[in-house]
Amino acid sequence: QNYVRETFKLFQHARPGEWRWLKEDISYTDNKITVVHVEHFSSRGPHIPNWLGINKHDRSRFGDMAISSVQHALGISL
Repeated sequence: QNYVRETFKLFQHARPGEWRWLKEDISYTDNKITVVHVEHFSSRGPHIPNWLGINKHDRSRFGDMAISSVQHALGISL
């Protein structure tokens, strides 16, 4: 997930401010915007069900973190 860390650095450069990670390697914020990285889904296959946790898969934790990050950005607690 190096691209996520590199993108974080780009946001820090392009939008100076107090950036912080919400979920390591998934999401970050400057308290004005929240950036959430999601899985690159192929049109077929198990990627979507794996990431969303429909299938029991290691990648499901990333989907859970992304959902939690969006809820945080919207001020939603479930």
